[in-house]
Amino acid sequence: MTDICFVVSHGFAARMVVYSRVIPLLRGQGLSVVLLVPEGDTAHLNSIAEEMGFRVEVISTGALRGGRLSGWIRPYLFEDVGRNPALRAKHLRSVRRMDARGLASRAFFVLNRAACRIARLRRALVNWQRGKLRSRVVGETVKKLRPAVVVSTYPVNDLEASVLLEAQCLGIPTVGQLLSWDNITSKGRWLVIPDLFLAWGSIMAEELGRYYGVGGERVMCTGVTHFDTHINGVTRPRIVESLERLGLEGERPYLLFGMSSPVFAPTEIEVVEHVARLVESDQFGAEMQLVVRPHPQNVMGSMADMSWLPRLEMLRSSRVAVQFPLMVRSSLPWATEREDMLVLANLIGGCSVCINSGSTLSLDAIIQDRPVVLPLFDVGSQWPWWASARRIGDYIHQRTMIELGGVTVTHSLEETMRAIAVYLADPSVHSAGRRLTRDRELGPCDGRASERVARALQRLVAEGYSAGVRALSG
Repeated sequence: MTDICFVVSHGFAARMVVYSRVIPLLRGQGLSVVLLVPEGDTAHLNSIAEEMGFRVEVISTGALRGGRLSGWIRPYLFEDVGRNPALRAKHLRSVRRMDARGLASRAFFVLNRAACRIARLRRALVNWQRGKLRSRVVGETVKKLRPAVVVSTYPVNDLEASVLLEAQCLGIPTVGQLLSWDNITSKGRWLVIPDLFLAWGSIMAEELGRYYGVGGERVMCTGVTHFDTHINGVTRPRIVESLERLGLEGERPYLLFGMSSPVFAPTEIEVVEHVARLVESDQFGAEMQLVVRPHPQNVMGSMADMSWLPRLEMLRSSRVAVQFPLMVRSSLPWATEREDMLVLANLIGGCSVCINSGSTLSLDAIIQDRPVVLPLFDVGSQWPWWASARRIGDYIHQRTMIELGGVTVTHSLEETMRAIAVYLADPSVHSAGRRLTRDRELGPCDGRASERVARALQRLVAEGYSAGVRALSG
């Protein structure tokens, strides 16, 4: 029998579960832990599992293909695509394809309009697809593991949804511990809802109630486990070491530009080049430096654009450095090395201003009270909304954060320069908004989120399913 089974289908979830202190704390209490992952290269996870004392179990994704819908189709059946900016942008991108998928997107949008109007049709579609999630292979795996608790990190994923469903059919308590702040509003509807949730902060808790009717004692705000590194792992010597490794001066100020995939910000490389020129020409002072960090999606997977890489390399100088994320080969998309979170946290902790096009890096910076600039615009000719960086500010999770008043959104290169200059002159600008954002988005930020998650799961194992709600709320 297994005490706790974490279902992990994404590299960012591994960072939250494996690279935090959650598993060591659970193991310290004598609890057994299994990481259930999709088939593929698990060598990196296996080495960590041997060190930390948990097991890695692999499940074939081939067991999930029987009649299931592709991920891009599912939102048409279960979401109001026209009213959700993130899903609408994906739809508008898809219908411009000159292939079968483009034609299918048009047809599915017609079905989407009908499903939004006819509740009976929508319920029938949900029940039909939930039936497709049943899997003999997954069911046998869950029975073999016999976990006391199953924790899902990305419930929209087919593998995770199937494990959740099989666990619930067996009467096993299920918990949602979401890997990112956009999972509720931007990824499409989950067909299997965990019984209980470990939410980041009050905004995530409110969204669970609004979109899934889950609230009250079924949700506990724990904070963000891997963000504990921002509180416990950032020191001045580490900041200096990180800069010197990149060839920069460890004691001089610097800007940090965290890039996004070109799918979200197609002309961002030109913004990066512009900021680099400003730094090189002393527009922000004779000592200012720049660190550019591509997003993992910049350099790996279907969202990458390798044509950017030579342009980034050309920026390197005595004052401009490029820090590539420390990626690892894995069955999990966009998986990083364990050290990557520590390096990133220290680069954020020492920066004067953090610039990014709407990624989670905004929250990484805000937890350390670093000023944030969001350049949500296109350089040169304006791209259509569905492809433009402008649309990012319309996404529900981004709009919610922006309205809290802790960041500056810019709409041109000139505005970006001015916003950086304002923060350099007075870093306390928008500090009240950053505090509000930190409290509402991230919950308790005391470096003990891992302890809260481990304690909640430990109580749930000890008290069983009938006491599950009390285990989280007590």
